[in-house]
Amino acid sequence: MKRTVAKKAAAFMIAGVALLGASPAFASDMGSFSPGKDAYAYSYGTNTKVALKQNANGKSHTDHMRSAGGGDVYHLWNKSGPGTTQYSDSGSTVIQLRACNWVPDNDDECGSWAYRQ
Repeated sequence: MKRTVAKKAAAFMIAGVALLGASPAFASDMGSFSPGKDAYAYSYGTNTKVALKQNANGKSHTDHMRSAGGGDVYHLWNKSGPGTTQYSDSGSTVIQLRACNWVPDNDDECGSWAYRQ
């Protein structure tokens, strides 16, 4: 009887290790900092939402593209100040994004594009 329990326990452990080694069914989150790390944009959930965290004074926005967007660039703004995060609604999968610092009357300062792999 003890051997049967031990065999079952061993089988469960082997199955558990095999599941841990399997690749997940969803892609990992991706993110991008603005210059100076004043803001951080990232996708989350099933990568159908975008969040934008403001780390410093000022205003920021994301530029992001979605798989069903036909090449359109979407924007999410955060004008609420340090320590705040703004969230987009769900949509198709986010395929690339970047965080930008808003610069009044000038070109905004944007970080590097992060791409879906």
